[in-house]
Amino acid sequence: MAAQQEFWFVTHTESKRELYIGDLLEKLHVVHYLPTYVVVRQTRHEQYQRIKVPIVNNLLFIKATEENFLALVKNKSYNLCYIKDSDTDLPFTVPDKQMNDFMYLMSRSSQKALILPENNVAQGDKVRILGGDFLGMEGEAIQTGGKTYITARIPKLLIAGIEISEDHWERLG
Repeated sequence: MAAQQEFWFVTHTESKRELYIGDLLEKLHVVHYLPTYVVVRQTRHEQYQRIKVPIVNNLLFIKATEENFLALVKNKSYNLCYIKDSDTDLPFTVPDKQMNDFMYLMSRSSQKALILPENNVAQGDKVRILGGDFLGMEGEAIQTGGKTYITARIPKLLIAGIEISEDHWERLG
């Protein structure tokens, strides 16, 4: 019997519960992705603490078969809601290529990413990165606010971008 195909599903969590739900999924050995970055915050006692903060509020990506994913969503203790694809009215899935590009970009960055709704951003130029953390990466570059960003686009959902220096990329074709 062939194994069912796994997809990356996009879920919506309650506010400020992304890390908690991510920990629950970790204990269940569910493959998931929660992009985070580290900030240093001062506590009430004048101490400094490094904490993880989600890059995208209230979003969590889960890789599972459709059957297993729907079972997770139906379990009320996780308080997960799936995002529907506006075209099909089915749970929204992200193709592996776009998800891998998104995870690569988020994992290699030491800075907070620019996150924009996908429908608000025009198609950018195809570029190759010539230096820095993303050396050799090919992707889409967009300009906003006088800055250039290398981006990963998740169609119908969002664009994540990391600022790159003008001298670190070249246009393709």
